[in-house]
Amino acid sequence: MSTVNIKIYKKLGYVDNLPKSEKVLLDLISNGMPLERLMQSSPTRNVKLINSLYNLEKRGIISLNIESSSPVLKKIYKALHSIDQSCIKEPGMNNIIGWEYEWSKYYNLFDILDPHSEQYYLKLLEKEIYMYYISPYLKKIKTNANILDVGGGVGRFAIELGRRGYKISLVDASETSLKVALKYFIKNKIKDFSLYLHDIDNIDDLFMNETFDAVFGIEAICYATNPEKVLRKLLKVTKKGGFLFLSVEGLYGSILSDPQIPIDKMHDILTTGILPIQKNVFTHYYTKDSFRKIVEKCGVKDSTIYGTHYVPEGPFNRLIDMEKLRLKSYRKYIIKLEKWFASTPAFNELARSWLGIIKK
Repeated sequence: MSTVNIKIYKKLGYVDNLPKSEKVLLDLISNGMPLERLMQSSPTRNVKLINSLYNLEKRGIISLNIESSSPVLKKIYKALHSIDQSCIKEPGMNNIIGWEYEWSKYYNLFDILDPHSEQYYLKLLEKEIYMYYISPYLKKIKTNANILDVGGGVGRFAIELGRRGYKISLVDASETSLKVALKYFIKNKIKDFSLYLHDIDNIDDLFMNETFDAVFGIEAICYATNPEKVLRKLLKVTKKGGFLFLSVEGLYGSILSDPQIPIDKMHDILTTGILPIQKNVFTHYYTKDSFRKIVEKCGVKDSTIYGTHYVPEGPFNRLIDMEKLRLKSYRKYIIKLEKWFASTPAFNELARSWLGIIKK
């Protein structure tokens, strides 16, 4: 029989929510009891033991490693286990693995700036909704100003900002996204831009304090390991008087509309506000009040939070006629509908996204 090694990670993110039997098992492993001794019981109990071990591994609390005598497999699994350990220490890294995997399967779908992409007009509408709220503030920022776009992907916002004459620094943790973004910067003849393959959690490694006149972080900090820590770092690199445009996933709007949220994760989301799926996604969800609290906790005194995306990819997405999204007049109508949902108390908390406009 091959040797099975059990490694325990120090960051036990969800130990408090473990069943009692799994907590007892974790204590035994922590005290050094080998798997061979744990399995000196009946076959039925051994099956339960193995299932408990799998559950602990799924939660990212332990790692089960089977030794191989093959040099090639040793190298491959050493790399894979290293990735696992990195994702345990920094759960936000799970998103990178998930995104790159999605790119490999659905490249044409994810290339949202390509008019032939199925998502082109949907993502165009979503950008227009954000810009509806952001544009009045952008008018206060001079042309040629330095703008940072973190988690900017293929350049959905960065390309438009570059066309408006701003100097763009686009940061993303997905190499594929940045390669695609480069294509669109060149296609749009934007010259004053820089691309950085970097994780948002360590953004202060790249830039000096007070470098940027504005920072975009649309649907970005909620995927970080520690959103509050990232927000503090983004504030540092923003000039005094500058703006931050940040959006996060809305708790109730996401639960009602995101088909990728597994039913067995609902309890985790509602109790912790976090969705953790190994090698796939790690997301923080917010109510309007909880988002405002982390903003204020970071010392921000001047901020406005808008509820957005009630319709596109939100709880009322069934109202959209995808064929009509090509029409600018139809997209304007959807934006008008968005404003109505946001201003109606019964629907306000159902935002799929919260947009925070922050002045430093």
